Amino acid sequence: MCKHITAYSAAELKWVKYTEANVTSCGIPAEVVTQLKQVHTNTEQTKEKICAAGPAAAPPSLSDALGTSRLPTPETTKSGSGTLDTLTGSVIQR
Repeated sequence: MCKHITAYSAAELKWVKYTEANVTSCGIPAEVVTQLKQVHTNTEQTKEKICAAGPAAAPPSLSDALGTSRLPTPETTKSGSGTLDTLTGSVIQR
């Protein structure tokens, strides 16, 4: 998340600088520049809080959640009826 908010903050800062530089030529009201600066200040404060928290722990993988680390193989599975079995056996084994 820190990477994303840092990129957003940099883009927002470019926007603020552009509006400051082009107030008269583009007819941008002065209060818009003031509002953009305030919003950017809030973004910077939020960025500091998010980036200070450090990287978040990685969520568990699906295999961790299921308690397995490998896919089943023909040697580790028992024969019998399964989802892909037909009357004459497994389609996968043919």
